[in-house]
Amino acid sequence: MTRSARPALLACLFLLLPGCAFFGRLATGAFERPTLAYESWSTDALDLDGITIGLHYRLENPNGVSLDLRRLSYALEVEGQHIASGELPVGVELRANGATPLAIPVRLRWRDIPGFMQLFLAKDRVAYRVTGNAGVGSPIGTVDLPFDHRDEVSLPRPPGIGIEGITVRNASLSDLSIELNLRIDNRNAFPLPVGALAYGLRLGERDLLSGGSHPLAAVPAGGSARVRVPIRLSLSGAASILGELLQGAQLRLRGLAGFGDLQVPVDAGAELKDPPPAATGAPPSPFRLEPTSPPDPSGGAAQPRR
Repeated sequence: MTRSARPALLACLFLLLPGCAFFGRLATGAFERPTLAYESWSTDALDLDGITIGLHYRLENPNGVSLDLRRLSYALEVEGQHIASGELPVGVELRANGATPLAIPVRLRWRDIPGFMQLFLAKDRVAYRVTGNAGVGSPIGTVDLPFDHRDEVSLPRPPGIGIEGITVRNASLSDLSIELNLRIDNRNAFPLPVGALAYGLRLGERDLLSGGSHPLAAVPAGGSARVRVPIRLSLSGAASILGELLQGAQLRLRGLAGFGDLQVPVDAGAELKDPPPAATGAPPSPFRLEPTSPPDPSGGAAQPRR
């Protein structure tokens, strides 16, 4: 070895000494396994598309040197059924001789839940489970720290849709023009976007209209909106239909209200509360038909919530 190479060799040995000392401690069993401890979970985002579940853990590194989180994988189940799995971004450094917080965000999309509409109409909450591994890098390789968390999450609540009143705009022997005044109540902590109503209309045991459609207004979080749906019925029995309405026959609106991925059944009725005295002819001015009952907060769902 030449004299010129000796200083470089000594410098390399000097730089390797701390690592050699650490590996020496490892060889004697001085390395301690990091731990992953659950602390809490939170709702980080809730909207019409789904919910982001934030799992909060604490990574404990009892060693005198910092370590790094190399991978973070998870699997999500809802009501015992696999929904999603994947890898989350990493880059967290575990401080030496200390604790490092670790947040694990898991996105649950409502449309990914098998049979979501049945659950949506029948239940307030669903059970979920998140399992996975946090891979911590160390001088002895990657140390896998498994986690397993179970809890329940609230489902979005169906909007209540009902008829506040019906206004007769025009009536003749062959034409009847009415206006449905709908109220939409949003009981969620997020707004509902502009939607669409697909409906049919029924009077007593008779179908008056099918295949109707009308846009629905956006509804603020925890608020309500009103929508006017104009309907024109051109049929030979328009006068008799008006007569039935004046005599107290019930008018029912049935269909589906769509807000994004949510399709809410609608079944609302109204009947004439106080028929005008001149019940045999066309009313001299527009009059209103009142709903038979307040808007159904379940959106017309037949199944009870548990």
